[in-house]
Amino acid sequence: MDKSAIVRLEKVGVTYQNKLVALESVSLQLNRGEFAVVLGASGAGKSTLLRTINHLTPPTHGRVIVDQLGELSKSPILRLHRKRTGMIFQQYQLIERCSALENVLMGRLAYHSFWRSLAPLPQLDQKIALQCLERVNLIDKALTLVKNLSGGQKQRVGIARALAQQPQLMLADEPIASLDPASSHQILSLLREICKTDGISALLSLHQVDFAKEYSDRIIGLAHGRVIFDGPPSRLETHHLEEIYTGQSLAAVI
Repeated sequence: MDKSAIVRLEKVGVTYQNKLVALESVSLQLNRGEFAVVLGASGAGKSTLLRTINHLTPPTHGRVIVDQLGELSKSPILRLHRKRTGMIFQQYQLIERCSALENVLMGRLAYHSFWRSLAPLPQLDQKIALQCLERVNLIDKALTLVKNLSGGQKQRVGIARALAQQPQLMLADEPIASLDPASSHQILSLLREICKTDGISALLSLHQVDFAKEYSDRIIGLAHGRVIFDGPPSRLETHHLEEIYTGQSLAAVI
């Protein structure tokens, strides 16, 4: 495996039970320290690609190979991979009746046994969670119930929770889909800064071309479950976008 790689996909395909082909023989490598974006229209396979990388959606065929762990085929390897892989979701996936701090502490559960996690977590975990909230500028909201936060604040809690895992890889599935443009810039800028500072590799799924060009080191264009573009933003041209967004007005995504 290439020394610069953190994850490699080899001819990965995903077909759902309704015979819908979500990914078709995708081969690509995610590199260390890279802030990459998967760009594509709704239904292109972006979410499936991200979920396949940590086997939330196991591939129908092909292999996912992780640096220092090998192929994701056995439970112990998968648990280790998920422990070091943070996940940020479009709809936040937070417990609204709990405080921001309690939600961030859930990022520490992988470091404890099931029975230990039923009791209050150690002081070290509390300290790490508070530090993560401080890094996303929400330390003053630590004890605020998530249901009382704005959409942008909720997504920052989601970032802090993923960061509390002390991950090597960050996956973000449409992290700005529910946010206004100002909040979207804030979230992407914050996420990129954290990943670059900590040396965390990141893969985000987006459908907005302008955000992808502004914040990514690399764009992976996906259409109908296939990679049709893979390179730096500077190489993404109109004919690539037309292929990525076949049947859609480019004005709606640029």
